[in-house]
Amino acid sequence: MLPALLAAGLLTGLSAAATVPLEVRNPGGTALASWPITMGVPFPRGLLTGEPSVRLSGAQGA
Repeated sequence: MLPALLAAGLLTGLSAAATVPLEVRNPGGTALASWPITMGVPFPRGLLTGEPSVRLSGAQGA
């Protein structure tokens, strides 16, 4: 398995923050240095407005 943990930090207009953990697994077991993935995180309508309000970071926060 190749676990990768990503966290999407959500900052709303009220400066509240939330973390949505995303885990990517490689069920085939083949060693992969990199591989494209696609996924989505649903947000309530109207939550993401104005200035960019979402940050995607790795497990170390970068």
